[in-house]
Amino acid sequence: MAVQRLKEILGKVYSNGRWFGIENKAAFVLCLLIALVMWLLNALERNYSHNMSVPVEYINMPEGKGLIAPLPETLEIEVNAKGSDLFQNSFGFGDHKLVLDYQRDINQEVMPSSTLSNTIVRKLGIQQVTDIRPDTLFFLLDDFAEKKVPVILKQEIGYNTLFEPKGKPKIEPDSITISGSATAVDTLQSWPSLPVIALDAKANLSGTIELQQPQVFNLQLSQNSVNYNIEVEEFTEKTLEIPINPVNLPEATSVIIYPKTAKVSFRVSFSDFKEVEAGMFTAVADFADVDLGSNQPVRVVLAKKAYKVSNIRIKPEFPKYIVYQK
Repeated sequence: MAVQRLKEILGKVYSNGRWFGIENKAAFVLCLLIALVMWLLNALERNYSHNMSVPVEYINMPEGKGLIAPLPETLEIEVNAKGSDLFQNSFGFGDHKLVLDYQRDINQEVMPSSTLSNTIVRKLGIQQVTDIRPDTLFFLLDDFAEKKVPVILKQEIGYNTLFEPKGKPKIEPDSITISGSATAVDTLQSWPSLPVIALDAKANLSGTIELQQPQVFNLQLSQNSVNYNIEVEEFTEKTLEIPINPVNLPEATSVIIYPKTAKVSFRVSFSDFKEVEAGMFTAVADFADVDLGSNQPVRVVLAKKAYKVSNIRIKPEFPKYIVYQK
């Protein structure tokens, strides 16, 4: 209704580019501006309730200490203030950020709502704070610590059926330094990377991989990525005949094992094929837990094997034997 009434009055005074009933138009405009200014000054002197979001900066934290839990970056507050104060705050005149100096404003583990409210009033020039969210700040501090741990390269690699990785992957650097609160740092034994992903791999894999980002607050990594190199080589099958040696027989007892040798088959890289020989393996038939009277089967196992091979199979796994007394 008030807006419609104002439109009617202005319509009587000014219509179709002409002024009606007003001889001194300049004086009218001046009076209108003065009235507007007086209304604005009166409005700015009134108190209003207002919700606002205040960014917070924390300075002068204790040296050699680290936070265990994060502090809020903003505070949601409800204030009762003069219109002039709210106007200045809304348009950037005056302090809009709350700077909390730990040494001067806090210096304890808990800053309760009463202390926080008074600090906001004092630093931001607000008349009254009626609500704060969160209403309490917790400064949970722990000793600062550093620890050097190895990097673990996570892999999700599918290799071609004829190819396998040769040796362990090379990582550069192979370890990083982690810093943060002592409680969190002391429990760390290693740090993982994101997974290296590949399908049907049949050539060397190399590149840069990101490290997993800390899930624990306030942990920092000395670097966020590492270089890796995974050697991939073609493999083939090889079979060797190894003598079977009986062990752990009772005193004055001997056995004749047949066949006397076992065929040991395994996968080996082409580059190591000629180097792997029978002398690198030792096959034994362990009679320690075998009941000789019932002709219980005895298993052949490898007491020694070449470290460059994989997927080892032995035939026969259970050889026959004849027992005789010396």
